[in-house]
Amino acid sequence: MTPITQPTDMRTQMDELAALARELLPSMHDAHSGLYAQKVEWTNDGGRRLGSNRLYSAMTAIGLGRDNAVRNDRSPVEGLDALHARAVAEPSTTGELATTVWALAESGDERLEEVLRLLESQLRPEAATSMELGLVLSALAATVETTASTSLVAPPATVAAAELLSRFSPSARLFRGSAWAPRPKRNLQWRMTSFASQVYPLLGLAELARSTATDPPAEILDAADRLVDLQGSLGQWWWIYSTRSGAVLEGYPVYSVHQHAMALMALAPLDNLGVRRYRSELALGVDWLFGSNELETSLVDFEHRRIARCIQRPGADADGPLGMSGQQWRGVVLHSWGLRGRRDGPAGDGFEVLWECRPYELGWLLYARSLIAGW
Repeated sequence: MTPITQPTDMRTQMDELAALARELLPSMHDAHSGLYAQKVEWTNDGGRRLGSNRLYSAMTAIGLGRDNAVRNDRSPVEGLDALHARAVAEPSTTGELATTVWALAESGDERLEEVLRLLESQLRPEAATSMELGLVLSALAATVETTASTSLVAPPATVAAAELLSRFSPSARLFRGSAWAPRPKRNLQWRMTSFASQVYPLLGLAELARSTATDPPAEILDAADRLVDLQGSLGQWWWIYSTRSGAVLEGYPVYSVHQHAMALMALAPLDNLGVRRYRSELALGVDWLFGSNELETSLVDFEHRRIARCIQRPGADADGPLGMSGQQWRGVVLHSWGLRGRRDGPAGDGFEVLWECRPYELGWLLYARSLIAGW
């Protein structure tokens, strides 16, 4: 069991986590490819870097760029050259292009407009996931901040925001993860949505409103309130929800990145806009990470310099669908269609810590820390 080391307040906790992230990220970067790893598996003696990932690399670069700006650090951000080269020369997903635009904007890179044109030419809002559309809007908001111009981003912002808002489910008070589809084309996950499918739309729509000095749409306020209503008693930000009722279909894995970064990315912008205040709920979520959780163990191990990925159910597959084993995933799908009840284990029983980390988690941590700099 990792000893519990819990600083006295969220600001202090986030400062300590940010310092650890800055220390760990260089070891996750591969100088040969110019990209960050897919993940690192931790041991008591260090970590083993596995694979590479463009999307994770761009997310990490976003966090580093924002962190440098906040600290007035002019150090170059690792990975921007590799990300730009791949954006202009290789097939790219919407998420890869959006996060590359965003990373270039955060660093004030002159190649921003080139990749922005690529994103606009390839954007098909109805085919993108809600996560991707949220990333697009965040990238466009960062572009407005960098260029002081809304004309560059107005067309893609309008269509991406409209598509996202069409995915809001009034009965669930949450966003669906993909576009509406006629019944024969719906996949097995049609009645499920995720925490990530709320975070990125909330962030993107709120940041676009801030950067363009417009009012945030009512749907994101409703979704934010719903997430807070459903937060676990120990501060958990749960994973999978029903698109019909908004009820939690499966809480696990509970990811560290949700607790220390993505919940802040979803909710802190609304606080900064002056329309909502969720500081106590966010602080409770960070406390979960430091040991106020199901296993009463800290997922932040300062002695061995590492942060765990999540608390998960035994047998989960970190690289499987939604971070679950095939059997666990099928059970959640059945539950979403009303064919099986939700499974909850008693506190401290039937859970385990996964000691690995993906670099974007630390990039988002740095980004989230910047959002609360003025608190």
